[in-house]
Amino acid sequence: MREAGTDALVTRLGVLRAYATRHGPGPLPTESPALGPLLDEPHNATGPWQGPFRRGWFDAVLGRYAIAASGGIDGVALTHLDALPRLGRWRGCSAYRARAPDERLLTTASGGEVTGLRLGALRDLDHTAALTRALRDVRPVYEEPGSSAGAVSRWIEDALATNVLVTSAGPTADDKAYAPSFAVRMQ
Repeated sequence: MREAGTDALVTRLGVLRAYATRHGPGPLPTESPALGPLLDEPHNATGPWQGPFRRGWFDAVLGRYAIAASGGIDGVALTHLDALPRLGRWRGCSAYRARAPDERLLTTASGGEVTGLRLGALRDLDHTAALTRALRDVRPVYEEPGSSAGAVSRWIEDALATNVLVTSAGPTADDKAYAPSFAVRMQ
């Protein structure tokens, strides 16, 4: 994409971890307390204003919602791939099961599984509250495509319908890898 009024090429990256995290009490459908000891993050401790730090499996439904809410992206920077060996196996949530999905809030596939969340109007707090309540009653549908960084990246690309342009397996610049098409744009 070209930046308006210039010849500058702009790439909009969505930055996602190889697993889900959240501070505080909001929805995290893939939350798994068993992941806590495996994905220890001392700098993300529970605090008085942010609440508990929670972990879950990668959630493609929430990922697709975030992409839509942000106005779209050109690709993903996928971080925390160095955590994969600690997990032993990797799971990705591709959809949810819901007893009676509210079509005003949730989109469903032909089999009735929830595959998306509907965006509300900007600053529509009633819609946000209703969506939060609806997410309390869903159950994740998991897939296990393999635990290698390549298998996880390919699964996420398919689940989010976008390319993984950057992978990160640690905190330094040397821990980053760039898709060839993206590396050319960076030069």
